[in-house]
Amino acid sequence: MIDLENNRYQIFDDVVSKDTQDYIEENLLDSNKFPWFYNEYSVNEVEDDFGLPFYDYMQFAHSFVIQEELNSGFKVPILDRLLNELNIKNTIIRAKANFKPICPYGDLEKHNKAHRDQHEDHIVGLYYVNESDGDTWLFNDDKTVMTRVKHKKGRIVFFDGQILHAASHPYYAKKRISINIDFKKWVTHI
Repeated sequence: MIDLENNRYQIFDDVVSKDTQDYIEENLLDSNKFPWFYNEYSVNEVEDDFGLPFYDYMQFAHSFVIQEELNSGFKVPILDRLLNELNIKNTIIRAKANFKPICPYGDLEKHNKAHRDQHEDHIVGLYYVNESDGDTWLFNDDKTVMTRVKHKKGRIVFFDGQILHAASHPYYAKKRISINIDFKKWVTHI
């Protein structure tokens, strides 16, 4: 059960069936069908860096939902399948898949630019599509590291969207793929 009233973040492993995990990974890696779009940086370069040192590198993204509006025909076969298994019905503000390639100057002890996905209150759900390195970093209000979440296929982490966070590119794996979902903030437990 997701309970962010009593937890700043929660991590769940394998709450999505193996069939769905494999289906999502296979479809996101189907170069003949699934379109990825190039981004020079993983976080908009005009975003505040919050005084935290970072490195950044290119990534590819695919937006399923932008500002609560459907943006992709892949929402139903991929995103809705994931959310149905998780039994989440909350309004989606934004949902996108991120493909981070191995970074030639990455470092296991460094992260991309720290950021918040939205200005409004929201909940972030990060679903890890494949096995890879490249942690997700969550920061305390004083900008110290709260935790580092290991990227593991089938893992999902939920946290309050006001928590400053950062991804990192893989250092050993060729690719790190995740689905980032920003939900309208909910009050009750799911």
